[in-house]
Amino acid sequence: MKIKTRLRLNTFISLGILILILLSFAWSFREMFKATRNMDLVNEMRKIAFERIVLRDDYLLHKEERARIQWLAKSEILRRLFESASHEFTGSEDLALLKEARGFFDITFTSFSDFMEDHKRNARIVKTGFDFTEAESRQIDQIFLKAYALTDSFSRLHGSALRKRTTARNSAVLIIIISSIGGVFALVLNSVSINRL
Repeated sequence: MKIKTRLRLNTFISLGILILILLSFAWSFREMFKATRNMDLVNEMRKIAFERIVLRDDYLLHKEERARIQWLAKSEILRRLFESASHEFTGSEDLALLKEARGFFDITFTSFSDFMEDHKRNARIVKTGFDFTEAESRQIDQIFLKAYALTDSFSRLHGSALRKRTTARNSAVLIIIISSIGGVFALVLNSVSINRL
């Protein structure tokens, strides 16, 4: 092989390494951006879920119409966030967690909406204090449990998105290191062979 051809080979190896590194960066940034966006979405969902818990407890303590209206409004926002999340999340594990969280949300929404409507319909709303029957207390206990299960599902979704972001970053670094070492090794071998010629 001629020296000129070997020099060209060095150029092609260098270009190949550069292209591989750029592709790794592009893939890594895309995956990290997607994972960060999903984390932000889950954080927003967690925040709304926490606000719903505060408004629910406010309603149970004070029986105010304001708390009921705000709880319903927050529930509608969370429902829209679930719709957005169903388009953003792609992995089977994430979709299963999202489906589980949606189930908990639906249960809490239906149960607490029914509870508030029953109180309103029966005109049993008092200004302060608790006046729950045993059946209502059990229903409230179930609502509490499902609400906490919902926040747990959000925490696991957040953890999954964080793992994906870390994996994307680590994979990109590994690809860059391997391609750089392999490329430098190929360049050194080719340069040694040019030197002999």
